Amino acid sequence: MGVEDFSYFIKDRPGAFYHLGCGNAAAGKTAPLHNSAFDIDEACLRLGAAMQARLALGWLGRDRNGGTA
Repeated sequence: MGVEDFSYFIKDRPGAFYHLGCGNAAAGKTAPLHNSAFDIDEACLRLGAAMQARLALGWLGRDRNGGTA
Protein backbone atom coordinates (compact mmCIF):
# COMPACT_ATOMS: atom_id res chain seq x y z
CA MET A 1 0.00 0.00 0.00
CA GLY A 2 1.46 3.31 -1.07
CA VAL A 3 1.50 6.38 1.10
CA GLU A 4 -0.63 8.84 -0.83
CA ASP A 5 -2.78 11.78 0.20
CA PHE A 6 -4.92 11.66 -2.92
CA SER A 7 -7.92 10.45 -0.91
CA TYR A 8 -8.03 13.92 0.64
CA PHE A 9 -8.55 15.48 -2.80
CA ILE A 10 -11.34 13.12 -3.86
CA LYS A 11 -13.15 13.28 -0.55
CA ASP A 12 -15.58 15.89 -1.86
CA ARG A 13 -14.99 15.71 -5.63
CA PRO A 14 -15.18 12.89 -8.15
CA GLY A 15 -11.87 11.26 -8.94
CA ALA A 16 -9.93 8.06 -9.36
CA PHE A 17 -6.53 6.72 -8.38
CA TYR A 18 -4.66 4.00 -10.18
CA HIS A 19 -1.15 2.63 -10.32
CA LEU A 20 0.56 2.41 -13.69
CA GLY A 21 3.27 -0.21 -13.72
CA CYS A 22 6.56 1.07 -15.11
CA GLY A 23 8.92 -1.83 -14.56
CA ASN A 24 10.13 -4.41 -17.04
CA ALA A 25 11.80 -7.52 -15.66
CA ALA A 26 12.94 -8.64 -19.13
CA ALA A 27 14.83 -5.36 -19.53
CA GLY A 28 16.21 -5.48 -15.97
CA LYS A 29 14.11 -2.52 -14.78
CA THR A 30 12.85 -3.88 -11.48
CA ALA A 31 13.93 -1.37 -8.81
CA PRO A 32 11.03 0.21 -6.91
CA LEU A 33 10.12 3.90 -6.99
CA HIS A 34 12.15 6.20 -4.73
CA ASN A 35 15.19 3.93 -5.13
CA SER A 36 18.51 5.17 -6.52
CA ALA A 37 18.53 2.23 -8.98
CA PHE A 38 15.03 3.04 -10.32
CA ASP A 39 14.85 3.18 -14.11
CA ILE A 40 11.49 3.60 -15.79
CA ASP A 41 10.48 1.52 -18.79
CA GLU A 42 9.49 4.41 -21.04
CA ALA A 43 7.03 2.20 -22.95
CA CYS A 44 4.60 2.78 -20.08
CA LEU A 45 4.53 6.54 -20.75
CA ARG A 46 2.50 6.14 -23.94
CA LEU A 47 0.00 3.90 -22.14
CA GLY A 48 -0.22 6.27 -19.18
CA ALA A 49 -0.81 9.31 -21.39
CA ALA A 50 -3.45 7.43 -23.37
CA MET A 51 -5.21 6.36 -20.17
CA GLN A 52 -5.24 9.92 -18.83
CA ALA A 53 -6.61 11.30 -22.12
CA ARG A 54 -9.27 8.59 -22.38
CA LEU A 55 -10.41 9.13 -18.79
CA ALA A 56 -10.58 12.91 -19.26
CA LEU A 57 -12.46 12.65 -22.55
CA GLY A 58 -14.84 10.11 -21.05
CA TRP A 59 -15.53 12.35 -18.08
CA LEU A 60 -16.05 15.42 -20.27
CA GLY A 61 -18.58 13.50 -22.37
CA ARG A 62 -20.80 12.67 -19.39
CA ASP A 63 -23.19 14.71 -17.34
CA ARG A 64 -22.94 15.00 -13.54
CA ASN A 65 -25.19 11.94 -13.06
CA GLY A 66 -22.92 9.61 -15.03
CA GLY A 67 -25.03 9.46 -18.18
CA THR A 68 -23.93 10.59 -21.59
CA ALA A 69 -24.34 14.28 -22.30
